Amino acid sequence: VHIWAGTILTKLHHYSEALTCFKVILEVDPKNLYALKSKTLCCLKNGALGQALETILIAYEQNPENADSIIRRGIVLSDLGQYSEALEDFHRAWGKEQSSSTERELNLCHKLKI
Repeated sequence: VHIWAGTILTKLHHYSEALTCFKVILEVDPKNLYALKSKTLCCLKNGALGQALETILIAYEQNPENADSIIRRGIVLSDLGQYSEALEDFHRAWGKEQSSSTERELNLCHKLKI
């Protein structure tokens, strides 16, 4: 229930409320990749860059080959002003097999010239 509530709240741009849902999920299942990536997004939108980085690093360590985690880590690093590291992540993710959602995120990064 919390995963769907968090997803809906995120889509409605209610990031603080969504963050609460994802935290509950991670208390029960600390390795839930979807919740980790979603929590990262909510932290970014709330300006909690340190918490966003901490969260995406957990997701990345679980599966360092996951293109979506690599892209999100790149976005966080970019927001932290670590542009060289972010660019390395974007280039690395570009070479990974991409899902449609990953491709959309890569296109967004390209549009933002990150």
